[in-house]
Amino acid sequence: MPTLLERHRAECRRWIEDPLYWARKFSGPDFDPWSGQEQLFIEYGKLLNAKLKRYQGAKLSAEEAVLARKMGISIMAGQGLGKERAVGIIGLHYHFCLKVFQPKGVCTAPAGPTLHSTLWPEFGKVIASSEFFRELFDKQSNRIFLKEDPKRGEFMRIEPRTIQQNSSPDEQAVVLAGIHATGVLYIVTEASGVQDAVFKPLEGGLTDPLSMIIMIFNPTHRTGFAVESHGKNRQDWVCLQWSGRTLKREKQEKPGRFKWFNDEAQDVLIRKFGEDSDFVRVRVDGFPPRHASNTLIAYDDVMAAKDRQVLELPSDPLVIPIDVGGAEEGGDETDVFVFRGPRLKHITVYEQKEISQLGHLVAGHLKTELTNLDPGVQFAIGVDSIGLGRGLYDNLINIQKLANVHAIDVSEKPLDEKRFHRLRDQVWWEVREAFMEKRTPAFSPDLNLEYLDELIGELTSIKWAEVNGKIKVQGKGSSSGIPGVPPLTSSPNKADAFCIGWWVYQHCCSRMPAQARRR
Repeated sequence: MPTLLERHRAECRRWIEDPLYWARKFSGPDFDPWSGQEQLFIEYGKLLNAKLKRYQGAKLSAEEAVLARKMGISIMAGQGLGKERAVGIIGLHYHFCLKVFQPKGVCTAPAGPTLHSTLWPEFGKVIASSEFFRELFDKQSNRIFLKEDPKRGEFMRIEPRTIQQNSSPDEQAVVLAGIHATGVLYIVTEASGVQDAVFKPLEGGLTDPLSMIIMIFNPTHRTGFAVESHGKNRQDWVCLQWSGRTLKREKQEKPGRFKWFNDEAQDVLIRKFGEDSDFVRVRVDGFPPRHASNTLIAYDDVMAAKDRQVLELPSDPLVIPIDVGGAEEGGDETDVFVFRGPRLKHITVYEQKEISQLGHLVAGHLKTELTNLDPGVQFAIGVDSIGLGRGLYDNLINIQKLANVHAIDVSEKPLDEKRFHRLRDQVWWEVREAFMEKRTPAFSPDLNLEYLDELIGELTSIKWAEVNGKIKVQGKGSSSGIPGVPPLTSSPNKADAFCIGWWVYQHCCSRMPAQARRR
């Protein structure tokens, strides 16, 4: 019969050897992991204990010897699958169970705002959800530490380290550099958007014996350090792949569980963008984009615009494109974009607005933007003038008395009749060239993320083909215009607004400085 002390020691050993057991015991009633999260805890436990045995000089099995040399765990996953919550609990486990070694934890993400809006707040939610964690940990704005630590995190702590958007590769390389302890846990969220230079200090291997990386990402790019951890560098990682379809199936099989997961959102994405679209492949299935040959604009080329830094020049024109929806219930929304030069600054969505209301709102957008610009800045408004857009165009000209309003009728003949069937084909093709060849457009980091996701999905789900020797872009209605390709099931409102804005920026504005234009 084991003594009380022996039972306590066995229990503490189990906390280290079985992190999933520890998480179920102490993470509070809200902890209800699905199979992907369970797999992460199991693999993390194997990796941690292999490194501990190596450090302590214990004999390793063949599997443990392989694990002990690995850099860490790389999770390639769809969106909304509980990645941050799982790694938050693992971060606390590593800090608590290895406290005798004075461990450190470092969290980072593609940019400061991303880190402080996703992973770092998740630590706070995890601590708040457990009475045990609330007694153990103190979370401040710049560190998490054990309350029993007399140094209050001076030597062992979890801390966020941000990556400045405009930093040079050398500056990026110091984000994860210079951190040393017997054990360091590096947690990198949205890792596919983190520049390769950030990982440079770790590429040669982790020098601290108990250190490891947990890297989680939605694979928005086909290349880079994160994606290559599942490819050519796979031998250095424990690789996990999470699909939203798996979690959806488990939720349907276990009614009442995983209430935090919105499985209906997946159905919306599949219905809107198509089973074979890169957007669904990345966001739902958790696989990198493949860019099919008939996809008009490659997913990773559009995603690159999120990270592209564009210096705003005094000569950059202000462009406001509008894709007009109806005022009746259930009709299409109206999307109003604001460009400054090649950078998309704002997206505003209106529903069920009359033409007179829209005219007043667009005039207000223009007035607000011009208030903050020099008097010599050129501006232009573009309106999709097919259908309801004709009424808005007339309102802006005759009622609002605005200048530089352009009616864009994409059903008209193109400027280049030898290459394109209709103006719509040329408009979309020039947007393709801008993203994939010139690499010019940029998305402001202040954009509404829900609207931006919808825009990216629409831009990257359109097909094209050469029909009768001319370029044809997939359309809507009774026919797509492309043999073998069905018409669009819903109108790509935001993508249409973007395309109108890009066309107006390229063809209706001058990039010449105001003084030169006056001369």
